[in-house]
Amino acid sequence: PRRLTQDDSEHGHPSWSPDGRLIACYWARSGWDYPQHNQVAVVDAETGERRVLTESLDRQCAPYPLVGEPVWDGDSIVFALEDRGNTHVYRVRADGSAAPEALAEGEFGVTGYDARDGVIVDTRSYTTVPGELYAGERRLTEVTKAFCEGRELVEPERFTAVSEDGSEVDAWLVRPAGFEEGKSYPVVLNIHGGPFSQYTTKFFDENQVYAGAGYAVVYSNPRGSSGYTEEWGRAIRGPIDGGPGWGTVDHQDLMAVADEALRRFDFLDGDRFMVTGGSYGGYMTSWIIGHTDRFRAACSERAVNNLYSEFGSSDIGWAFKAWTGAYAFEDIDSHLK
Repeated sequence: PRRLTQDDSEHGHPSWSPDGRLIACYWARSGWDYPQHNQVAVVDAETGERRVLTESLDRQCAPYPLVGEPVWDGDSIVFALEDRGNTHVYRVRADGSAAPEALAEGEFGVTGYDARDGVIVDTRSYTTVPGELYAGERRLTEVTKAFCEGRELVEPERFTAVSEDGSEVDAWLVRPAGFEEGKSYPVVLNIHGGPFSQYTTKFFDENQVYAGAGYAVVYSNPRGSSGYTEEWGRAIRGPIDGGPGWGTVDHQDLMAVADEALRRFDFLDGDRFMVTGGSYGGYMTSWIIGHTDRFRAACSERAVNNLYSEFGSSDIGWAFKAWTGAYAFEDIDSHLK
């Protein structure tokens, strides 16, 4: 074995070019400089020289959960990209001679892709369709047809909220199944985990279950989410590098989303407002009910409520060094704070 990469940056999911001269991969600057966008890069299989191909996009090019490794198609590389709640398919020339171009984009989330001789196929999910196979805009399968036709699935409505400092936050509302004009409905504010992840335009069973139970559901991608600029995703780092940390501008964004939903949709009952979320979303649920009484109920799901005990009792407790600057045993106070 011969090591090709010589610095402390990260290279993952290698994919050999057809002629064996190059290795495409996902590349990130370093593990502790987090969060950051993964980029598509190529590494020379002889010299280890690296060329990063996607920095101009300022988007996460290795969506979570991972859609697939970079796929070679001739002298180009096909990959997936997160963009404002969607997951799209892009192509970029391996020599970097042209800007990346979109192959499949719209209000949907790609969950897999492949390429052969210029033909691109992908599996994608829409908000009310769990997932099917497509070639371009042509749908090739009807695997989920019976499931979708057997129940009422509600199309979310995208809207924008403006936070305290003027930042615009993408948000969605799912009306209750069987919605009737003139009726008032209880509301659930649902907060995603991560925080460097995104709520998507893919089918999301959890929100459809809430809607089926008679609730309206509000969800969003506040600062700290992926799918936007790297600055947006890094906005709640801290206390490392003097960043504000969790429960700051993300909290402001979530409250702005709640306010805008109540203003925009008059059938929402602000006196029957619940907040919930899992993992980081559970942390934010706990944070929110410690700072406001506006919510009638809360469910802090599988929550990260104590970062100190998280270090010794979870699979990713070590990762919080990227937010605090130290491991829990090196700096207890930052984790407790």
